[in-house]
Amino acid sequence: MADTFLSDAGSILGTAESAAGGTDYTLLIGGDGGLTMMADSDWPLERLAVERCARRAYRVSHGASGVTVDGVEGGRRLRMGSEPMRAVARRLLSAPALYLLAASERTSCPRSD
Repeated sequence: MADTFLSDAGSILGTAESAAGGTDYTLLIGGDGGLTMMADSDWPLERLAVERCARRAYRVSHGASGVTVDGVEGGRRLRMGSEPMRAVARRLLSAPALYLLAASERTSCPRSD
């Protein structure tokens, strides 16, 4: 059986990464499957879910270090995040080379006529 709590969080993260503007928001999913979206809620996520009778709740936050999705469902909690591509590239390009380059005397490939 698929874990909808986890897969929904991944879908929300993917959508938030591709959205322009980077607005923070909270998504509440009720027992009937209804969706409520709220902007700029400063309530703790667990408390907000209980107050609004939500089965699951997710909070999307945008920051300089990337996008973060926090989620709660009953007693379960999760946090997913991503880094901006610039930070990933900087980390990869600044890492020491883990390979060797070898020069070859052969200047052309042999032909198979």
